[in-house]
Amino acid sequence: MRVPESSYQSRGPYVLTTGAILVLFIAYAIQLNSPLRLNTDACEILKLTAKLTDGQPYLTNGTRPIFPIGIPLTFSFMERAGIASPFGFGLLNLICILITACAAWTICKALKMNELTRLAIILISLSNFVLIKHSVIPLTDIPYLMVSLLAIALLEVFLEQRPGRQLITFIFAVLSVGGAILARRIGIALIPAVLYTLWQWWCRKEGRQCAFSYRRIFLAGRGLLMLACALGLAAIVTGTMFRRIVYVPDLRFGDSIFAAVVKQIKMRLTDFGELTINMPTARLGKYYPVIFVAGILLAALIALGLWRARRDLHPTHIYLIFYIAVLAIWPYGDARFWIPVLPIIAILVVQAIAPSTHPRVSSCLVPIYLALYGIAACGALAYTTRISFAGNRFPEVYGDGSLRARYERAWEGQLNVPSNDEIVNLMRRYGKPSAP
Repeated sequence: MRVPESSYQSRGPYVLTTGAILVLFIAYAIQLNSPLRLNTDACEILKLTAKLTDGQPYLTNGTRPIFPIGIPLTFSFMERAGIASPFGFGLLNLICILITACAAWTICKALKMNELTRLAIILISLSNFVLIKHSVIPLTDIPYLMVSLLAIALLEVFLEQRPGRQLITFIFAVLSVGGAILARRIGIALIPAVLYTLWQWWCRKEGRQCAFSYRRIFLAGRGLLMLACALGLAAIVTGTMFRRIVYVPDLRFGDSIFAAVVKQIKMRLTDFGELTINMPTARLGKYYPVIFVAGILLAALIALGLWRARRDLHPTHIYLIFYIAVLAIWPYGDARFWIPVLPIIAILVVQAIAPSTHPRVSSCLVPIYLALYGIAACGALAYTTRISFAGNRFPEVYGDGSLRARYERAWEGQLNVPSNDEIVNLMRRYGKPSAP
């Protein structure tokens, strides 16, 4: 029987998007050939991993480290199993990205998005340069991305399930939240999502109206403000002791309040701009002001998406709100911090533009932007693949060259001969098998 031509046309976008996702995963898998890639945080995490494996106290210079124990402990288990290597770290990240795609699909389904939109959100999220850049680096970002989105997906499913299955789903969701907090401290942003889910469940069980009213939003905001003031007062009074108890670093800005606020806004807009144009600021040269324009646009779309979802908020929205609230006061800027919520940001952008998209916009501007976004993604993949297959030139082409001398010393030396440089020892311990 002949299939009508219209059927092929209607299936075309699905096939094209699905094929692009498969090609993307193949490109990620190719990066497993990469030698050990390190940055400042990766070095600190591997130092803690070595201490756990060697039975030493989980401390950094005699004090509690800023990294929770979850990821270093996972890497320590990998080391004991003989797979703590560049390939092992990259494979772990690849598995996490695969689970993330499944979790994102589930979240989009709970938000009543069609299949093509779900595929597009997954493709856009996983083709962002910041995820590509860190896909084989032993960091907390990608494992946390996986476990946090898994928790949100389970919370979304929990609200739609029959009563007999809800308990098991909720238990796994809470366990995932615990795993997220052990991976990164910002996992506490998941706790309000859990509480909101319980509130929604209770309202549905009692047959009550569970939509937010402006009065409830005001009361919740006032409560959060009072809590923030109380924590701030406690931090001022108790100082270092408080920070050790609640497990947060010293966030003193060192500037006036106005200067600190401007600095925070500039950092966050830079992060958003890089995510939007799918390119780091350094690549723009004299055109770097475009970053701020793109950042303002993305921030506006996120705000619009949240506003349009205000009468049908999901755990997904609550988590993003509190995630943004935490990063709003975090005194460091890096697009990497947004890896854990890339799919949710894409969801909010779709919710912002979908209801009012003019036909000319959807048929012209959106495809043009997606084409440029895809070109940037291909550039990021080509660049990281060049690094992965650089061979003996890896120390020269990777990063800014600050670790070049250490890579060369690590690769030229003997594996069992300790060095006075701790980072060189880490390169030999975890990266020697992949050295050209």
